[in-house]
Amino acid sequence: MIDVYTIKTAIRAVLPVIMLTGYHRLLAAVASWWYGNASRSMMVIGVTGTNGKSTTVSLIGQILMHSGYRIGWTSTATIRIGDTQWLNDTKMTMLGPFALQRLLRRMKQAKCTVAIVEVSSEGLALFRHQGIVFDTAVFTNLTPEHLERHGGMSNYIAAKRMLFETLAAREPKTIQSVDVPTVIVSNADDDVGREFLRLPANRWIGYSVVAGSDAGHAPVPVGVERLVGVIQQQRLEGTSISVDGCPMTLALPSVVNVYNAMAAIAATRSFNIPLATVAEALSRAQGVPGRMEWIVEGQPFLAMVEYSPEPASLNALYQYVTRHHSGRIIHVLGSAGGGRDKARRPIMGQIAASNADIVIVTNEDPYDEDPHSIIDQVAQGARSAIATRMKQLETIVDRGQAITRAVALAAPGDLLLLTGKACEQTICVAGGKKIPWDDRLQLREAIKQKYGNS
Repeated sequence: MIDVYTIKTAIRAVLPVIMLTGYHRLLAAVASWWYGNASRSMMVIGVTGTNGKSTTVSLIGQILMHSGYRIGWTSTATIRIGDTQWLNDTKMTMLGPFALQRLLRRMKQAKCTVAIVEVSSEGLALFRHQGIVFDTAVFTNLTPEHLERHGGMSNYIAAKRMLFETLAAREPKTIQSVDVPTVIVSNADDDVGREFLRLPANRWIGYSVVAGSDAGHAPVPVGVERLVGVIQQQRLEGTSISVDGCPMTLALPSVVNVYNAMAAIAATRSFNIPLATVAEALSRAQGVPGRMEWIVEGQPFLAMVEYSPEPASLNALYQYVTRHHSGRIIHVLGSAGGGRDKARRPIMGQIAASNADIVIVTNEDPYDEDPHSIIDQVAQGARSAIATRMKQLETIVDRGQAITRAVALAAPGDLLLLTGKACEQTICVAGGKKIPWDDRLQLREAIKQKYGNS
């Protein structure tokens, strides 16, 4: 039997970079042509950045749907076409060019007027964005990730920048006799985000977040509109903010989601939706599966499934958790294999052990690497953080057993955190094989088994 995974790996290893670049560009062009250049008939919003992309995509979509637009989107977590939404089971943030263009055509056939695409640095580096006529480019934030894949931070930034550069090269687009402008929406509190606001477009919108009366923030380039979200109150279940004097209540927790909401508000500003309507949409907005998702099965402790696959997002999670939870914390985590960001593995363990009382390091997505080796690297970082403190550290290779163990250790009033995979539907192992999986279902089942819930 032919092993397609092995063949693809071998081809990538021997082909010169220039040939691979040409190959990927050609694929994107052919895919767009094959599926009828569907993006030319819809308004297209691209969302990129390190963290918060899936939630921002979803919030943009929910604001627009509440305002009467028919929407399609594709993200790491979910895919939507009109009234139908499902989990993304491909283990890909940005689908390959043919799969992505096929989805865009299906959105057009479903009479969607707006398509929202989560755009990854990997997808940009492989030119999957080419052939998609973007109108609005949204930037969430940038922290070190995939640096080994891209060859350093400057290359990682350059990959993200490619999305915004497409706007300058875009030919004029008219939909229903209305000219569609090019818009750059970017996090003005992020150094790279402010630089993106200098790139060519018809309109620029920078967004910021401040707490209470704190109005300090870096200046934005001349000609940039600034939208500021002022945090009024933070709670375990959500946050109250004010935008241009309009009060809004987010049913999503943490400052992280305030930034995601601000990105969505700014991205929909060119649709001329009243802020009162935006506030109403956000008050009803549903969270993204596996993003700070509470798991409730009648257990006497709190349980949350969250993605947070890299240090910055994990630190942000703990800033939220430690602010609102004073009890014991049990954390189950791992780190991805396949040569992905090896340097972050001990850092992830260190962050977990610096905040949690019990840390269980387990398997995540080893790909072709030895799972034991990855776990040892994460655990090494955890040990360095607990060397002078009495904490509990365990390593369990089987992720299901690790989850069961965490539930067994959880006592009333504890908080159990399960991070790294969120709603991903597979675990990727050696030889390109994928094992069906869902952290949320595994955690629910472990709780039911302990408490006898049917």
